[in-house]
Amino acid sequence: MLRREKAALAIWVIFGLSACARRHGEIAPLPAPSQAFAAADCRQLSLMRAKTERSLILSEIVQDFRHAEDRTRIFGAPTPVATIFEENREAEVARLKGEALALAAQLERAGCVAHEH
Repeated sequence: MLRREKAALAIWVIFGLSACARRHGEIAPLPAPSQAFAAADCRQLSLMRAKTERSLILSEIVQDFRHAEDRTRIFGAPTPVATIFEENREAEVARLKGEALALAAQLERAGCVAHEH
């Protein structure tokens, strides 16, 4: 019986380790079509970028908190407590990173960014 319990614990730990939330810096941006912002003027683009970046920062903070919670150790093994019981923000962080990049590119294309000479 003890052998089954150890095997079950080992499987749980292996799956738990693979389910840990990643730090925000480890999450790649999700491509966002910059054409979605083509009709916006410079002021609108700046406001959208500010809102996106603010949301991104907050989502990154939450995601890093989830990562830290998942690193909590129970009996010496990391336990993905946050991933099991709370919403993971990886998809949101990836989407917002992509939108921020697309908005920055559109600001550049639209001539909204001042260049130093």
